[in-house]
Amino acid sequence: MAIQPVEGRGRLMVKRIIIGGRGYIGSALAEKMPDAAIIDWKNGGDYCDVPVDDWQQFDEIYWFAGHSSPRMCQEDPLGAFGNNSAGLVRLMKAMRKDALLVYASTSCILEYENRGKTPPVQDAMAFPKWAADQYAVVSGKCVVALRLGTVAGPSPQMRWDLAFNAMSCDAHQKGVVTVYNPQAKRPWLWLPDCVDFLSSLSENKPKAGIHYMW
Repeated sequence: MAIQPVEGRGRLMVKRIIIGGRGYIGSALAEKMPDAAIIDWKNGGDYCDVPVDDWQQFDEIYWFAGHSSPRMCQEDPLGAFGNNSAGLVRLMKAMRKDALLVYASTSCILEYENRGKTPPVQDAMAFPKWAADQYAVVSGKCVVALRLGTVAGPSPQMRWDLAFNAMSCDAHQKGVVTVYNPQAKRPWLWLPDCVDFLSSLSENKPKAGIHYMW
């Protein structure tokens, strides 16, 4: 699958692409970046099938196309590794050295790091993204891994399976709040705040590396 050349528009003439631009985070970001190209499996696109040279045209790449929930990863562990790790590493290799790549990692890795441990291979959510993060650090490129808290809030493509969104839906439709997985301890991230931050990166280029965000 080839990506057609994208003309840079706007004051900065920046060429951007949002991978996963029809998803929960990506669609909200696309509203803030109307000049960005979009690739998403929902419109027949798989970023892993894009020829390596096609990535060279982009100044900024935003990746929000991952297997993004524990259930999704557990049901398809090989797909999760291919998408969340191998595909990301291929993208890091293909991007220009002066380009910016921002991608969604996961804050669940912190549970292991706080105990001085590496996520086990059996953890199909944490391990692939941890592996991608390790490559990002040594890639020599401007790669920003965002270890996001549990994202919540309005989006053009809502995900009602996310805990806070599900509780909000229950409160509205049933008049009660159902607490899902009460033993879990995860930080929250309001989606509009996340998108505002991402859309500011053209003018405030971040430092490469791993960043926690919530």
